[in-house]
Amino acid sequence: MDRRDLIKSLGLAAGGLVLLPSFSAWLTSCQSDPKGYTPKYLTPEEFAILEVVASRIIPKTDTPGALETGVPAFIDIYVGECFEPDEESEFKMGLHRLEEAAKSINPSGYTALKPEEQDKLLSEAELFAQRRNETGVRNPQFFTMAKDLVIRGYFTSQYGATEYLIWEDVPGKLQGCIPYSQVGRCWANV
Repeated sequence: MDRRDLIKSLGLAAGGLVLLPSFSAWLTSCQSDPKGYTPKYLTPEEFAILEVVASRIIPKTDTPGALETGVPAFIDIYVGECFEPDEESEFKMGLHRLEEAAKSINPSGYTALKPEEQDKLLSEAELFAQRRNETGVRNPQFFTMAKDLVIRGYFTSQYGATEYLIWEDVPGKLQGCIPYSQVGRCWANV
């Protein structure tokens, strides 16, 4: 082996060592079964409540809902890695407040309520957030954060971005004025 081959081999080995953690993370992030997800930042109880909240905001119909597209896992990671500590605390407190309100209806908690009762509690949380925003308080409320995260998670999921929105991996030429009737749907901006 000459010096040139040795340097080439060392360069490839060094590149492999640098890329190995990224490749490993990429492989482990591709979970095909959202039900097999173990929460990383929320407790199992908080995550169970979150799953029900997400499924009530975007339920399964003839298309996959929030649960089927892995939205709760997205929210768990987003809350843990992207929220500021006060936002994370507010989100978790919202889950706990929702659970406490549900226990006044059913001692087993929010996940044991009938879908109509779950919707009623979420509607009350939404009204509270709207009233608070109307008074000029701009502190994000649990329901506002949860709804935003569910919608964001759904439309950035593979299904939401490719089946519901229009996805073009490499866009063609720029056409500034296209009638909406020719496009038909919104574009996915991921």
